[in-house]
Amino acid sequence: MTNDVTDAEAAATGAVPDWFRTPGPEFRPSVFWFWHAIPSEASMRDQLADMAGKGIGAVMVQARLALPIAEYLSPAYLAALRFACVEAGRVGLKVTLYDEYNWMSGHGGGRTVEGADHLRERHLFWTRGKMAGDGVTLTVSGIVSPFLDFLGEVGRNWAYEGGAPAWGEWRIVAAVSTGDDGTVRDITPNASLTDMSPDGCAILVAPHASVADGADVTVFVAARCLTSRMVNYLLPEAAERFAEKVYAPLLDAAGGEAEAFFFDHPYAGFYVWNEHFGDLGNSLLWDEVLPCLLADRASLGETLLALTRDIGPRTASLRAGFFAAYQMQMHEAFFGTLSRWTTSRGVGFTGHELLTHVGAWGLQEGLAGFDPRTMPGVDPFGVDAKRTTTTVDAADFEPQLSAKLGDCVARANGRRRCTVEQYATGREVGRPGLAGQWGLTLESFRAQAIRHVLLGARQILLHSYNASYGTDGNPRLLLNPRFDFPPGYNFEPWWEDCPGVFDELARLAAFLEEGEPLWTVALLHPLETIRAEATSPDCGRHFGWWAEALSRAGIGYDILDEARLSALLTPPDGAGASRLTTLILPAVTTLESCRSAHTIARFATAGGKVLASGPLPDKTRERGSDTDVAALFADLRARGALTHLPDAGKPEVTAAVETI
Repeated sequence: MTNDVTDAEAAATGAVPDWFRTPGPEFRPSVFWFWHAIPSEASMRDQLADMAGKGIGAVMVQARLALPIAEYLSPAYLAALRFACVEAGRVGLKVTLYDEYNWMSGHGGGRTVEGADHLRERHLFWTRGKMAGDGVTLTVSGIVSPFLDFLGEVGRNWAYEGGAPAWGEWRIVAAVSTGDDGTVRDITPNASLTDMSPDGCAILVAPHASVADGADVTVFVAARCLTSRMVNYLLPEAAERFAEKVYAPLLDAAGGEAEAFFFDHPYAGFYVWNEHFGDLGNSLLWDEVLPCLLADRASLGETLLALTRDIGPRTASLRAGFFAAYQMQMHEAFFGTLSRWTTSRGVGFTGHELLTHVGAWGLQEGLAGFDPRTMPGVDPFGVDAKRTTTTVDAADFEPQLSAKLGDCVARANGRRRCTVEQYATGREVGRPGLAGQWGLTLESFRAQAIRHVLLGARQILLHSYNASYGTDGNPRLLLNPRFDFPPGYNFEPWWEDCPGVFDELARLAAFLEEGEPLWTVALLHPLETIRAEATSPDCGRHFGWWAEALSRAGIGYDILDEARLSALLTPPDGAGASRLTTLILPAVTTLESCRSAHTIARFATAGGKVLASGPLPDKTRERGSDTDVAALFADLRARGALTHLPDAGKPEVTAAVETI
């Protein structure tokens, strides 16, 4: 005999149904379990029991930088993981396998590239000068990665064998000249490498009969970082070897307890150099497969030049087309390969890319200092298609976009809701980022977690539960557990008070799970504009203003990718009613095609409300500058079928939301 209460019985008797009284582990908070050293069996047993007793639903072991890199995936490490997985199952905790040493999924603490140098990160650099009578010598020098350098020596020792990058296998990819009339001429045969070193290279571009003295000359070169542990995400072989060297031993150690793998922040390099210039904010990953993926609209040199500068009406088309191919290759080669590997073994695949909106509403207002188009992840809808469940991360404890975007992305791919990894930086309280927030209160955490759940989170992932407390007198960030993105929640004085809050979050998430959102407003995700414009275009800021204003006003809204425009903007003409009444274009300058523009026009003509801030669309990936699209939107504005806020800032956007 059981005491289970069904929904029907609950409705008839007023009893609380079991799904609400005791929500499943998928609704309960989960934890990153930070291992700064291999823990003892006794401590693992005690800590797993503590997690279960507090109401945690799932656990992920994460090896941190304080753990010597040689110990990661060692026999002792895998034995400890095996014990932890068995013990977690015994006390009722679900297990997900975190797939990396520290973060930046793909390198496996260097095991992926060990004995496979061809898989190490390879990048494209560029340099320019003026043609002279005897040719021109150009250089690439002073290559650095500011995004990694902020971690200091510990970050360099993690990312590079020997603690420093060294470059080799230099190759000329393309060389072009640009005339006064804007004509781009391929002069690759005239370029030759004259010096190559671990720090850079020199290129001589010999005179060309059709290139006048003083003409601009740009050369693109590729090189491999010979000491990097980071991989080239363009190569499916990198993901295959990562699965062989990391996923396979982790899954074996889990002994059948693992439900899924979790990836985290796959990226490589973001290098800049002395001669760097232009609209592309840092180096690109490179492989010879890329030219084969590009539409035959221009020479390789002209396409690459368009990434760095405006070359005329085709610029938007060449940029957006390149980045669409580049990002699709990374998604398929890395996420697709790992997704197929996990599916074939009966486990899930989740995790999150490097999200530039963490801690903010704007699409690129959270993390800065690099060009997000060069990494796996600028298209959240494309990444999510490879996952079995959606995960995003959130920074600090102010309202932000993460959970909302995660839920919308999941629904676009036939699922619902998401996991939100909640971490803390010191920035919010005036400390170094890695110092975190030991002063976090349970009240602040609870308020943020409830916001996440109401905006679309199913589960909150705590960053972190620490296996060790750290040591006195050691201020080294990351190497002392006390200063590794704290807090370690289990060492907070209010940890014993968490069960009630965890139960509350789980019940709220379970209650919301089956609800269908009544969204009548759609905010377009401006992917093609991000691809076609320069680094950090206005669309990211405008998007954030609209998202924040809608959320604060309590207006339900969908975040819509362009692929779903036609399906969701079916005009209310009797043939099929659209559930949407309002579409918002946040400084959208570029659409994928003219078809998207006509879909929007039909929606507006049929009575749908279209709000646009900043510039109106006048370009497409298909054509570049597109006079048909520009004319169509100008006509909508002239007829009053579109409300245009050309000079809008945040106050004007907030006021416009009040009219919805």
